Amino acid sequence: MAQRSALTPPRADAPDLPHTFAEATELRPHGLYEQVEFTTLEAVDGTSSTIRESVFRGVSCDVVTLKFADITDVEFRDVRVGSMQLRGAHLGRVRFVGGRIGTLDLTEAGLDAVEFDGVRIDYLTFGRASVRDVDIRGCHIDTLDLPVAKINRLRFVESTAGELDPRECTAQHVDLRGLDFARVTDMAALRGMTISLAQAQNAAIALATAAGIRVSD
Repeated sequence: MAQRSALTPPRADAPDLPHTFAEATELRPHGLYEQVEFTTLEAVDGTSSTIRESVFRGVSCDVVTLKFADITDVEFRDVRVGSMQLRGAHLGRVRFVGGRIGTLDLTEAGLDAVEFDGVRIDYLTFGRASVRDVDIRGCHIDTLDLPVAKINRLRFVESTAGELDPRECTAQHVDLRGLDFARVTDMAALRGMTISLAQAQNAAIALATAAGIRVSD
């Protein structure tokens, strides 16, 4: 009898989107946006706004601010944004597809059923965030920060990261086997996560080198 794996994959649900959208071109603080499509943004500060069943499609701008926003059933498709500020926001059934984001700040945010698919992100931080049921596929991330995050069911598939910082995070069912990372700031902070045999071997070499031990065939 096959042994059941103790690693549970994310239970991410796709956003529930309508067939047609109204057009919107601005984000305002405390605004309410339902079943709208953003393709251009003339105003980009949606602090504490509510966004439901909507799409950001091909939006290109320097900064989008959605701090403390309630974002449910929303897709960000092919956006090109220098900085996307989502500190303290709630994201439920949200999908990021394609595009490029310079800084994606999810500090102290709550993520529930969120997907990242084929996104290029220079700096992604989940600092002190609550992360549940998140799937990251085919993404390239220069710097991935997880300090003090609480994570339950996070998976990487065919993704890369230049640097991974997991300091003081709490992890359950975190699958790093599909993440090709170049450097980890603290290997001990990966406690509770699953890595591949190759990743473990590379980590052993890095630890030996840091301790002044020469590794050679």
